[in-house]
Amino acid sequence: LDPGDTIALAEAVRDLAGDMTVVAVGRDPSALALACAEVITLADGILVSPPSSPTSPATELTPPVH
Repeated sequence: LDPGDTIALAEAVRDLAGDMTVVAVGRDPSALALACAEVITLADGILVSPPSSPTSPATELTPPVH
């Protein structure tokens, strides 16, 4: 796809993701990153997430207090 079509498709996927689960498959990680909050890859037949960046203690989720 040309860049304009890629952007339009990414916007449509993000809009759909507000109402349902969307699984996008492709070979271009930069195009997938436009549409998806998280891009996973296939490594030796296993789907893996990229390593996450360290979070500061202020941004980590704390368990609810009951």
